[in-house]
Amino acid sequence: MTSPVRTVRHVEPDGWEAARDLRLRALEEAPTAFGTTLEHARQLTEADWRARVTEAAWFICWERGEPVALATGVRTPGRDPRPGDHELTSMWAAPEVRGTGTSSTVLDAVMRWALDDGATRLVAWVVDGNEHAKAFYERLGLTPTGRTQKVRDGAGRSESELARELVRR
Repeated sequence: MTSPVRTVRHVEPDGWEAARDLRLRALEEAPTAFGTTLEHARQLTEADWRARVTEAAWFICWERGEPVALATGVRTPGRDPRPGDHELTSMWAAPEVRGTGTSSTVLDAVMRWALDDGATRLVAWVVDGNEHAKAFYERLGLTPTGRTQKVRDGAGRSESELARELVRR
């Protein structure tokens, strides 16, 4: 998880500000890629952010001391999970680091966390039309399951599930 310029760290409650700032940047840069809005996220309090980084596993990738990517995972997916599922609930990398391996590095941290936590499968939901994200996940071994659902943002959008079996190597 570490190189001379790249480090991935699991966010602790005291790291809530870095998580918040990176999440706000993600929502500003890619507003249609997530199931929440920038306006909603800006209204969250410090207590809300501390709870978020406690209730989910947040990982931030730092390059040369700057936070440039994040990924979050949860133990108990919210909608109709299979036993052993953990869910990748959020993933984003700054435009300037896309295509450099940063996204793979932070997603690997979520997969290792899920495996260490006893998961047998990692699932991710991708907003329909976000072909870049779908192609990225497929390159890393997540495949479409055929399941779809409505995004909870009330905008009538749909999302599709991708999944990957997790095995220790």
